[in-house]
Formats: sequence, C-alpha cells, structure tokens
Amino acid sequence: MTFDFTINIGTMVTLIVGFGAGIAAWVTALNRIAGHDAKLSENAVSLATAHEAHKHLAERVETIRAKGAQELADFKLEVAKNYATNAAIKEVEERIVVAIDRLGDRLDKIIDRQDNPGRDRRSA
Repeated sequence: MTFDFTINIGTMVTLIVGFGAGIAAWVTALNRIAGHDAKLSENAVSLATAHEAHKHLAERVETIRAKGAQELADFKLEVAKNYATNAAIKEVEERIVVAIDRLGDRLDKIIDRQDNPGRDRRSA
C-alpha cells in the first residue's frame, strides 16, 4: 500500500480556506470575548453603584428605626410621668365616693333639721 503525498490545487485551496476559517473563528471569538469583557466591566460598575445605594438605604433604614425607637421610648416615659395608673384612678374614685357619702349624710341631717325645727341641734 502506498500513499500519494502530492499536493494539488484542490488540497491547497482546502488548506487555505481551513486556515482562513480558523483565523476568522479566532478573531470572532476574540471580539466576542472583548465585548463580554466590556459588558462585565459595565456590570461591575453597576454592581458597585447598586451596592453603594443598598448601603445608603440600609443606613437610612437604621437611622429611621433608631429615631422611631427613641420616639417610642420618649412617649413611654411621658406616659409614665403624666398619665394616671389604674391604681391611682381607683384611689381617686374611692375618695370621691367617700366624699359624696359624707355630703349625702350632711344633706340628710339638714333635711332632718328642716323637718323637725323644734329639735335641739346638740341632741341630733
């Protein structure tokens, strides 16, 4: 068996077209990679910007939360200082009831005296 190593025009054209196609594929791949690198750089910048915006928003949220917590603490303190407790209201209610009862007793005595004008005040 013998091999023929002669190079003819068809072989040359095939080799040239193959190399040309390889070079074209290589250049196309390099251009695509360069395009993807540019997009990657843009995305990295966008990501950094988004990260900074997120950081700023997180700080703002924390500031608002802290302010709300402080306002709530101040309100609780004001309520503790200025608003009556249930025990204090019950104590005042008891004092009012006792005072009304005493007033009622005094009115009863006055009415009894008016009904019995001849009666001595000391014996009453």
